[in-house]
Amino acid sequence: MEKVWIGDLSLDHAAPEAKGQHYPLLFVHGMHEGEWIFKNWLQSAANAGWDAWAINLRGHHGSRPVEDFGRVSIMDYVEDVEDVLRYFTSKHIHTPVLVGH
Repeated sequence: MEKVWIGDLSLDHAAPEAKGQHYPLLFVHGMHEGEWIFKNWLQSAANAGWDAWAINLRGHHGSRPVEDFGRVSIMDYVEDVEDVLRYFTSKHIHTPVLVGH
């Protein structure tokens, strides 16, 4: 597993050993969590041939700092996910399957 930065967003990435035919998975955590809740899921998904990613949304675990956490909206989190999707497109990575918690 590796830490990847997309701009100021941090993600964990677990690449499959053998390239599969699967779309990537992008795990998105809930309010009081971070990518760490998906650590076992990332490794299990990679072992099954998936290209697995887990984002730290803004204000979580060093990802995209915010001045006032209480003013962060759901649309801010949507923007974070959209930034990752744009990155995937720019790197010719398939659009991922989103897995939210």
